[in-house]
Amino acid sequence: MGTQLMLAGLESGACGEVWNLTHPERVQAIQRRYADAGADCIITNTFGGSRIMLRRHNHADDLRAINQAGVRIAREAFAGREGYVLGDLGPLGAILEPYGDLS
Repeated sequence: MGTQLMLAGLESGACGEVWNLTHPERVQAIQRRYADAGADCIITNTFGGSRIMLRRHNHADDLRAINQAGVRIAREAFAGREGYVLGDLGPLGAILEPYGDLS
């Protein structure tokens, strides 16, 4: 998904998950291409949708809205036909104590 978002204009290092709110049409166009190609399962655009990851981009307060929009966009990509929407949540990108700062 990240590669597809970058091809759609996401700048390197930017928060792709916030595009669920700011550029939903671009996210849906990506999702729709998968559905149109015959995919029965589509992952949500929520890989970095944890509070810890969103905090890095100053979007922790938008966590719920970002993740709900990611699910809605993926569902809409099927355009009325049956399919599975798979929630996608990646690693935190932090190191746990005692080796890192995250408790």
